[in-house]
Amino acid sequence: MTSTKRIFSGQDLDLNGISTALEETGCVRINGLFKGPALDQIYHWAKTAFAQLDQEIQSNSLPPDFKAYFDLVPHMINHIPSGRFGHFQQSPWLIYQLFLSSALPEILKHIYQGSFLYSGLHSVVRRQTPSQPRWYTGFHQDGHFLNPDWKFLHCWSPLMACGIDAPSLELIPAGLKAIRPSLGKPDQGQHYYDNRDLDLELEILPFFPEQTFWPQILSPGDALFYDSYCLHRTYVTPTMTEPRYNLEMRFLPDLELPPGIRDLGFIRV
Repeated sequence: MTSTKRIFSGQDLDLNGISTALEETGCVRINGLFKGPALDQIYHWAKTAFAQLDQEIQSNSLPPDFKAYFDLVPHMINHIPSGRFGHFQQSPWLIYQLFLSSALPEILKHIYQGSFLYSGLHSVVRRQTPSQPRWYTGFHQDGHFLNPDWKFLHCWSPLMACGIDAPSLELIPAGLKAIRPSLGKPDQGQHYYDNRDLDLELEILPFFPEQTFWPQILSPGDALFYDSYCLHRTYVTPTMTEPRYNLEMRFLPDLELPPGIRDLGFIRV
């Protein structure tokens, strides 16, 4: 396992260091990448939005298209995509505006050596609740359920402190360059999350001992940045009792996307 530096400051950017660490380990942490009153506003809105979502689910009053979406992709029940923020009285551009006001465009232009694509389709607010372990995710690579030919970069940032009282994220900074092959087990459902191996630790421990896992204790505005090959999972312990709220964004190189795909919310930056 590499000893490459993986923790950086959002106030004193080391662009070369961030780029090198991503290439060598597949993941970095940038402390204080997002800041300002907007973060607190988004946090309080997210709590209100999920409370509304819970009430609508319990009362069976979700709009038909929203219900169909969750029926199709059950694991998204704790995600609110930016394209559906309007249902919760919020602008669909909320996360994009936060992105533009941060150092992320500068970081990504350095990594991609020019323009890149921001994926509005994959910009979400997310909740993880310790009382609902069925929605924990075991170790996985995002490339399994994204196009494996497109090397996405993923930004994951908590809206509240996490890693002590609330679940966080745990990564394996191994610098993998390919998607882990399927073991050929029978599928349990239609989507990758339905078929994920929650006991995957038993399969990867011979290659990545537990001491190489990188659990995160984060403050609001800190950000994890990792590629679509990086193994990661929900980090949760028995002492965690609070729900976690976080933002997620995804980016990819300025590819010539197939007709109809770019119109799904990819923005050239």
